[in-house]
Amino acid sequence: MPKITIIAPVYGVEQYIDKFLGSIKEQTFQDYELILVDDGSKDNCPQILDAYAEGDSRVKVIHQENSGVSAARNAAFKYITGEYVYIIDSDDWLEPTALENLWKEAEKSKADIIYGEWVTEASSGPVLQECFAKEFVTTDSKTIAALQFAVNCNSGKVNIKRPEFDAIRSWGGAPWRAMIRSAVILDNDVKFDPYVRGLGDDILFTLHLYQYVKKIAYIKKTIYHYRKLDNSYSHGFKENYFETIDRIIEKQQEFLKKYKKGKLAQESFYTRVMLYLMQGMERYFLNTNNPKSEKERYQEFKALIKKSPYAESIKNAPVQYIGLKRLKFFILLLRFGMTKLCWSKMNKAK
Repeated sequence: MPKITIIAPVYGVEQYIDKFLGSIKEQTFQDYELILVDDGSKDNCPQILDAYAEGDSRVKVIHQENSGVSAARNAAFKYITGEYVYIIDSDDWLEPTALENLWKEAEKSKADIIYGEWVTEASSGPVLQECFAKEFVTTDSKTIAALQFAVNCNSGKVNIKRPEFDAIRSWGGAPWRAMIRSAVILDNDVKFDPYVRGLGDDILFTLHLYQYVKKIAYIKKTIYHYRKLDNSYSHGFKENYFETIDRIIEKQQEFLKKYKKGKLAQESFYTRVMLYLMQGMERYFLNTNNPKSEKERYQEFKALIKKSPYAESIKNAPVQYIGLKRLKFFILLLRFGMTKLCWSKMNKAK
């Protein structure tokens, strides 16, 4: 049995796939299996994957009709045989020592989730993302709850202090940030949810995962290179943006109810709602491609913030924990009824 199972969905990444596959082949730790899920890719990725797998029994390629990233990841779960699983994206790449450093920590701490540091590869240049000032291993339930809170509040610093750290930076739900004990996923049937259509599914997955995690480790080693692409969902006009957000909100509310979550988790939900609302300013309300007049858009915005869960989130989002100044300012303006000023400031800032 391999020690680590690597899972990667593949769709339309022909220009990046060679670097991705090369970074796996060059790993200093070789006791792994690789499950590549071709999600109906229309380019040459299917042929590239088959050629890569030829002659290497550690590599399995699954071909399926296009079903989305959540379904692609879930399809791979039934083939996991490694003690740990690492779920990554095929337009990014691994640091050569990534698996080695993650496995060393797994052997030492026996943690359920092992996080490392990563580099954001943007057009402006690479930026190392350091989440904490020092390494730690924790079984403290309050610390794990604080980290779960930060999964939902992954824009900027989270001002929560615990014995292990003074604040949480650059956190979030992307699965490539950590290697996970396979049994935590398989024994508890934790899956990605296709219902949310690929937006917020990683956050939902990680929130559910944390319900079963007993020990978390963080190592100050670079494990991953995240390619920040300009063609992501975060750019351009999204006519159905809030319809998509409604799906995520619905699933987050189901999560809170299922696990009878308390105040901190509820506050993380409010923060996530406010993040989506602020992002919706750029992607919908203030987007120049929105065909509605500014007056119509402003009236629509005013109506939305009076509805649940936006009204409750404006009132209850924990600004004391929020390190992203823009988000804190956005919330406070709305909280104190300065809706027109908020609209104006967001319009100037976009």
